[in-house]
Amino acid sequence: MNGDQFTLNKLSFEPEQSQEIVGGQPFTVLTWHSALAAVKPGEFALTVETPLTVRMRTAPQRRSRSLFDDPFNDPFFQNFFGGTTEKRITVASQPDALKIEALPTDGRPAGFNGAVGQFKVSAELSTQQASVGDPLTLRMNDTGSGNFDHVQSPMLDGVSDWKTYKPTASFTPADIAGFSGEKVFEQAIIPMKAGKQSVPQIAFSYFNPETREFETPRATLIEIDVSAASSGSLANSSAPMADTREASEEVSGIPGLQPDHVEHGGGVPTLRPLYFRPWFVASQGVLAFGFVGAFVFRRFKDGSSLRTGDRRRRDTGALISERVVEMKAAAKAGDAPRFFQSARCAF
Repeated sequence: MNGDQFTLNKLSFEPEQSQEIVGGQPFTVLTWHSALAAVKPGEFALTVETPLTVRMRTAPQRRSRSLFDDPFNDPFFQNFFGGTTEKRITVASQPDALKIEALPTDGRPAGFNGAVGQFKVSAELSTQQASVGDPLTLRMNDTGSGNFDHVQSPMLDGVSDWKTYKPTASFTPADIAGFSGEKVFEQAIIPMKAGKQSVPQIAFSYFNPETREFETPRATLIEIDVSAASSGSLANSSAPMADTREASEEVSGIPGLQPDHVEHGGGVPTLRPLYFRPWFVASQGVLAFGFVGAFVFRRFKDGSSLRTGDRRRRDTGALISERVVEMKAAAKAGDAPRFFQSARCAF
């Protein structure tokens, strides 16, 4: 979108596709749906650009053919197999003139965050009975149509007799553009005082373009019975930790947030690291000594085997030399039986 005068909701990844005949030619129509919101007053020209990558069929080059040409270079085969090339283009829409009017300043609520539309507000609590220190979940539902990006609410903040946390929000669209739907705010709150307590009414301000007035609907008043702190409550710091399992079982049926509980495991005699303890160092020394001993023994064994082999080869060579001397003497004396006997022994 050209310009910074508008905000656009997230577009869907896959657009809708349809066919349309324009000027006698078939066209494919791609349609995205989204919600558009103006951020400043004035007269603007709304335009949208879409970058595209198109594939275009390439015309074959005309040239003289010879007998040795590849037959698939023929234009017939090129058209049949579809020779194409990619090209990046940008398609822009025609300017659409829009006049954006400014929001009135008279009667603007202090908590107005720019929400424009028509909304309904309701609130609920996760339970109607609790103990001091038990976390509860307060929910506010904003339903209607408009710019939900600007639908904000501080929920409960700085109220007496209640401990509050930062709220979270989630939006569920009711249409494909995200113009209508429901936005839910959730906040963890903890009662700090026993008795019949009232959750302060939650307010939300917006501008109604139909009535052209600011409206601040308030959720209905919520009352709750708060009993004294139980053994599993966060507010009772002196409660024995052995009762945390029973406390968890008591509140397990309550929807929403559950209280935190500390579970103690087994104790350890010391916090000294394992690699600094004497028995660990001694065991590692025994292992290292064993490896060194095995290495020395293997080298000694290999050296002994090597010496035995050298001695055997030396003795065998001496015996062969003696037989060769006997063979030469027998050959010189012309004693054939003695010659062949010495040769057989040498072999």
